[in-house]
Amino acid sequence: MALRAGIAGCIVLLVGCPSDGGDEPPTPTVVLPDISGIDFPAAMAQALELTFSADLRAAWTGHGASLELTRSGCPDFWVTDEDAEWRDHCTTFAGIAWNGEAAWSNALVVDGDPESALGVTTVGARSLDGAAQVDDGPELLFGFSGTGDDSLYVSEAPGYLQWRYASRVDARVRGTAAYPADGPTPGGMLLGLDLSYSGGATSELFARGDVHLPGGVLAGRFDSVSLDVTLDGPGAALPDECVTEPRGWISLRDTDAVWYDLILQPRFTDDATVDPYPNEPYSLCEGCGTLYVRGVESAQVCVDFASLFDGRLQPPDPGGYVLPIREQLGQ
Repeated sequence: MALRAGIAGCIVLLVGCPSDGGDEPPTPTVVLPDISGIDFPAAMAQALELTFSADLRAAWTGHGASLELTRSGCPDFWVTDEDAEWRDHCTTFAGIAWNGEAAWSNALVVDGDPESALGVTTVGARSLDGAAQVDDGPELLFGFSGTGDDSLYVSEAPGYLQWRYASRVDARVRGTAAYPADGPTPGGMLLGLDLSYSGGATSELFARGDVHLPGGVLAGRFDSVSLDVTLDGPGAALPDECVTEPRGWISLRDTDAVWYDLILQPRFTDDATVDPYPNEPYSLCEGCGTLYVRGVESAQVCVDFASLFDGRLQPPDPGGYVLPIREQLGQ
């Protein structure tokens, strides 16, 4: 990942190269960018917001919007009781061009009575796979290349609520139907990201992978986020666990391809329980981490991670798991 690349690069720079016949080894030089004008707490907060919005929802919205523009015979569909697919290279009389293929499945099950003691349980699942592009003349409406899936679980009863959302996307997602031109990411996203989070009686979050903004900029300087973080929130954390600082790391890459790695608490418990622990400050629960630039320790950065549990992370609408393709095709 980015962190490993940054550390490896640092090792190479520190070792240097043998000189040609000289007795003295060369003096290693690490050229660091000027970071004096960067608000890293704000940049890391924006990176977290971006990451936890980089789920399947945008791609699914764009996919659903494109299906509303189909016409008889363009594109060609294959539909079963469990999944559907379109494959074609065609243009409708309205000028909507379809190129490629996309396959998907979706299901939603709601069971129970919300007023009963057991309450009601909602379970949704959907997936999208393909290499598809839908254009309206010069405008790209929707582009998807890769795979993605997500799931939703909600249990609700009088005085009780628990939900969990999980998403995995390994794809490039583009187009105004998925990312509006006036939105924060008009160029779409290139994703290799697994994430999940929950709320209600217990709260926790997890994110691992990469997010890239083709042609976009985060916090005025960065175009990529790479991270591996886990945080147990209210109701899920044990009494001796930290609820204000994740385990793991977050890295930002600027447009000059320089990585900035924020190292937080150790990712695995065994890393923090060896005696003596070699990086003791990382085991503190204060919401802060050590920032490394090209492998060089550069600053302490504190980020408000706990506020993610204050209603900012929300599950998708269960209605989004219903895509009545047969009704659209008149089948």
